[in-house]
Amino acid sequence: NNDGSSEGEIGPNGEFVEGKTYHGVVKTMNPETAECILMVPGAREEVYAAKLDLPAALEGRPLAGQPFAFEVMRGGDGKLQVKHCRWEGAAVDNTTLQQQQQQQ
Repeated sequence: NNDGSSEGEIGPNGEFVEGKTYHGVVKTMNPETAECILMVPGAREEVYAAKLDLPAALEGRPLAGQPFAFEVMRGGDGKLQVKHCRWEGAAVDNTTLQQQQQQQ
């Protein structure tokens, strides 16, 4: 897979590298503003998305637990933000997700 995009690995201290592609899930979404917080396993920071570019299949549906691939960039406020985000397919089984959340 050499299409120019590079897969990002979380650094030894749980940090992201800007411009790399990461795979994560939506942790929370504000239904009024469509702002989302995404989390990546092993990362110590969460990533903010002002508005995700959603496929029709997801319009109006709860996004928590949905898988996305995205690049990260640090905004002017110092927070990590999503860039070039894309949905990665069908929903994860909700029971599995709830079990994972309860373990944290």
